[in-house]
Amino acid sequence: RFPAHPVARRLLELAGDPVAAPSANTSGRPSPTKAAHVLEDMDGKVDYIIDGGNSSVGLESTVLDTTVSPPQILRPGGVSREELEQILGTVVYDPGLIREGVAPKSPGMKYKHYAPRAQMTIVEGDRPRPVIEELIERARREGKRVAVLSAGPREYAAEFLLDGGADAEQYAARLFDALREFDEMGADEIFAELPFGDAGIAPAVRNRIYKAAGGNVIKC
Repeated sequence: RFPAHPVARRLLELAGDPVAAPSANTSGRPSPTKAAHVLEDMDGKVDYIIDGGNSSVGLESTVLDTTVSPPQILRPGGVSREELEQILGTVVYDPGLIREGVAPKSPGMKYKHYAPRAQMTIVEGDRPRPVIEELIERARREGKRVAVLSAGPREYAAEFLLDGGADAEQYAARLFDALREFDEMGADEIFAELPFGDAGIAPAVRNRIYKAAGGNVIKC
C-alpha cells in the first residue's frame, strides 16, 4: 500500500520497518472511514488509534494483478481503471467480478461483505424513487424502521434519510459512514439508490454496495 495521507506516511517513516496494514474493522463489517468507526470495531483489541481525520476517498484500495496480461483488477477501488490504463495500457476486470458463476480471485470479493446489520436492498436505474417509495410503504406496514441512502437531496417518508451525494465520488466518500450510522439509528431495512454509470470510481461503488446488500438488487 502507498498511502498519500501525511499522517500515514509519517507513521511509516517513524516505524522504520515494513508495516502490516489490514483494514481496521471486524471482518464483514463496513470499512472504517473515520476514527470513531475503528473504535466501534476494535475497542479493547488495540492499544492506540491515530485519528488523521475522515477518509477522503471512502473506499478501499484497488487491487491489481500484474502477473497476467493484460493486468486484471481483482478489487475495484479508489484508483480507477481509466487511471491505470493511462500508465499500463489495457486493463481488464477479473471475470469473477463481472460474470455469474465465476469465483473472483480476491478473497474479500467472494461473499457478503462491508455489510450493515439491517437488511439492505439496492434500487438501480433511472427512476428509483417510485420503487423505493413502494418498498418503504411495504416495510412500514410490517412495523419496520426504514432508512434510505439517496443519490442526491431527495425526500422520502422514511425514519432515517441520508444524502449520498450527487455523484459517484461523493457517494463513495459517504457510503460506509452512512451504513454504520443506519445501524446506530436502529434501522431494520435500508433502501439505497445507485444511479451511477461505469466510469471512474462508479464500478467500485457498485461493487461495494452490491456486497453490502448481499446481491439484493432491484433494477428499474
